[in-house]
Amino acid sequence: MYFDVGNVIYTGLGHPQDWLRDLGRRILRIHLKDAREKEVLQLAEGEVDWEAVMEAIRAVGYDGWACVELPLPEKDPEGFLKNTYRKASEIVGKR
Repeated sequence: MYFDVGNVIYTGLGHPQDWLRDLGRRILRIHLKDAREKEVLQLAEGEVDWEAVMEAIRAVGYDGWACVELPLPEKDPEGFLKNTYRKASEIVGKR
C-alpha cells in the first residue's frame, strides 16, 4: 500500500498516525503531504501532527523511502522547493 499522510486529513478520516499503526507493515511507500479538510497545503502548514506521524512510522518499523507531495506553487518555485526541503528535513529528522 502507498500511504498518503495528507489524504487522511483531506478526506476527514481521522489521524494519519492511527492509520499508520493499523496498517503497519502493509505500507510499502509513504507520501508526505500536509492538508486540512478539503485543502492540500505546503508541509508544516496544515493539520498533520508530524511528530506523532513520525513516531508511528518508526513504531511500525517502516524503513522505506517517502516522497513529498506538494501543491503547485503560485510564485517563486525555487524558493518554494528550498522551503519544502528544509521543512521535510526537519520533519523526518525529528526523533
